[in-house]
Amino acid sequence: HPPARNTLVLRTAAPRLVLTTATTDEAVPATGHPRLVLAEDPDDWPSTGPLPAPPRPEDAAYVLYTSGSTGRPKGVVVDHRALAHLYAHHREHLIGPAQAAAGGRQLRVALTAALTFDASWDPVLWMAAGHELHLVDDATRRDPEALTAHLRERAVDVVETTPSFAELLRSCGLFAPGHHRPRVLALGGEAVTEPLWEELAALPDVTAWNLYGPTEATVDALVAPVTAGTRRHLGRALPGARARVLDA
Repeated sequence: HPPARNTLVLRTAAPRLVLTTATTDEAVPATGHPRLVLAEDPDDWPSTGPLPAPPRPEDAAYVLYTSGSTGRPKGVVVDHRALAHLYAHHREHLIGPAQAAAGGRQLRVALTAALTFDASWDPVLWMAAGHELHLVDDATRRDPEALTAHLRERAVDVVETTPSFAELLRSCGLFAPGHHRPRVLALGGEAVTEPLWEELAALPDVTAWNLYGPTEATVDALVAPVTAGTRRHLGRALPGARARVLDA
């Protein structure tokens, strides 16, 4: 993130402590907050002792700042209950069917979103359900050719990305016949184009999903399967959410 945004986050979130490493410390703005510079190797971190009691449903899980596209960026507090609802839905409707279609085997899931984007939670939920999470480094995930090669080489089964980046992956041959391609492609963050929708719907061995949700609704509020014979749409609301049509 740009330094100005990081400064805004630190000043408005008012953390009690900022954790960095020697590598990241210089990139953190000097806002006067106490900070602890951790060793690069987690094995060198001091012991923390026994963990506290597990969180309650209403306890905060994280604070994520919006993009500010409708004004000043603001911090959204997401609680554990909201994450549990999202996990329960995805495990029943996305994760379970994908695992069943793969004969019950463990699937390989790529984490290609920046951790400052709430969509990065979706692959983590697959890991919580027992699947293998692949952390893709920044240089690879930003390069469509390198990412396509990486997904093939590691035989990754599940990928989540934005529609515009999926278009780039498609142009690099991610869905080309004769090569490994993901079993599940989840799209989110912007509108899916009609050509991409139609191509994904026509692939017999790929299940695609259109995910939509503002940060305030905990990652995904609407989910739609990308299927042949349907116009592109946002689908139905997850449990605990409602969708209202406000005008034509």
